Amino acid sequence: MKRVLSILIVALIAGLTSAAAWAQESEAAGQDWNGFRVTSFMEFGWRTVDVPGNEGKYHSDLNYNGGMRLLQSEFSARSLTGQGVLFDYIHVSANSLGGDPQQFVRGRVERKNAYRFEINYFKTDFDRVLNNVSVSPTTLVGQHIYSTHRRASDMRLTLLPQSWFRPFVGYSRNSWEGPSFTTTDLFRDEFFVPQPIRILNNDYYLGADFRLRNLNFTVTQGFRRFKNDTSLSSGANSGNNTTNVARLDSLAQAAPTRDEINYTTVALNSTFWQKLGLTGRYSYSSGNTEARVNEVITGVDFSNVLVNPQTTTTLGRAHRPNYVGDVTLAYAATDNWTVSESFRAFNYNTSGDTLSNFLQTGRRTCTPFSSPPCVNNDPHSPGATPLPDVTINEDFVRLIGERLLANYFEIRRQVNRNVSLRLGWRYQQRRIQRVDLDFDLADGPPDLTCLDPNSPSTCVERTRIFSNTAVAGVSARLWQRLRLNFDYEGTRSNNGFTRTYPADLDAFRLRTTLKATDTLNLHFNASKRKGTFNRATVDYNNDQRDFSAGGSW
Repeated sequence: MKRVLSILIVALIAGLTSAAAWAQESEAAGQDWNGFRVTSFMEFGWRTVDVPGNEGKYHSDLNYNGGMRLLQSEFSARSLTGQGVLFDYIHVSANSLGGDPQQFVRGRVERKNAYRFEINYFKTDFDRVLNNVSVSPTTLVGQHIYSTHRRASDMRLTLLPQSWFRPFVGYSRNSWEGPSFTTTDLFRDEFFVPQPIRILNNDYYLGADFRLRNLNFTVTQGFRRFKNDTSLSSGANSGNNTTNVARLDSLAQAAPTRDEINYTTVALNSTFWQKLGLTGRYSYSSGNTEARVNEVITGVDFSNVLVNPQTTTTLGRAHRPNYVGDVTLAYAATDNWTVSESFRAFNYNTSGDTLSNFLQTGRRTCTPFSSPPCVNNDPHSPGATPLPDVTINEDFVRLIGERLLANYFEIRRQVNRNVSLRLGWRYQQRRIQRVDLDFDLADGPPDLTCLDPNSPSTCVERTRIFSNTAVAGVSARLWQRLRLNFDYEGTRSNNGFTRTYPADLDAFRLRTTLKATDTLNLHFNASKRKGTFNRATVDYNNDQRDFSAGGSW
């Protein structure tokens, strides 16, 4: 991008606009008014923008426009006695209002021993107006462009915020809307079509924070609802490839998607006898997704066959029950010895099916036997030769599941005030299974076809991965201004998660920090990773070394 000039002229105005005298008071001290200590400030500015280079690139990357801005604003009022009638404290802040691509507003109102209400609002404008698609040796156009707006807000009400039992309820909303354009691949050509975006996510939740003796709990029940109503449409369109006969007469595609997720989370933490710490978390979610595609196309394909119309209807459904849980115990045996034990369980399952129907009717083409002959080889001509209809009906079933069990044990030793050591061991067991079924519904009763040729009878693929990892580390302050950290991890597994994922791994990392002066710190880092995955059908080796240096002042 060429030279971009952005000039900000900023003026600081302190105090409330409704009382000019308050502008003379110190911002930190505030002003007493009607039983409240009030503080406020506003920061205004004016932006001018000059883009002598590629303006589309500028708006796609930055999207700042000229004009007046409320760069920052903040208002707060706190009760002097802590006994407000409706509230004891209120706080509102805002950033970048007036036209910037990102704008924020935050608010908080509370009354002691009664309630606390928090609200946040976030706005972002996305523009993409680049001409980066070549439709000829000398022509660049923009065919993946949009001007969309994302709006996100969340609010939360907590009751009895200072008590041992604090129930809460909340709501979050996230929307993404606006005009956009894209290309779709049809008839072995690409067609530039409008694609208005309409996506909305609503999240409702309730729960409570509470304390029972030494245990602190948080329980949340949530309900998430998502919908996507983005669509495609087009009239007559000759496509990007003007050298073939393919063309689009009309396109109408609706692809609504609905997703429902109900989730439950439980978290706890505690300390016993000032030596034993306990933290734990459990989360369960159950999701159901339904996606439909209804598409009607008319036009001429690459082989000069008229399709009038081509219809596609697809229904996809998926169910996703998942859970994750972990618990950690840390015991400070002495002032110098600490032992910790962590266990984690993870289970992810997705099962679903897709029913698809594809139909081409009204198919005609031009042949030497067309009577009367086609005009300009156009299959729209009355004499074009009819062709048989094409029908494809299929049902796909997919089941994917992954389970992970992991355990980590660590011992830490504080040798002295300058040196500490740690030694640990991690064990992981991962199980992955996949089922692929394909039902061809074109002729008569469904015939079962397994997509995995290695297991035609069961259609089930299972993989188990076991790994053991040794962990060691040293942290030392060699002298008052130099600190060194050294870490090592060595993993040995029976299998790799993917073909480019090491089954055996040795990783070393060295980090040093030098306090050169009272205000200058220098950082030096070096690491080495050597990973291998050598099995009957895989030969993967990776030897990586990284060095970096930096400073902070």
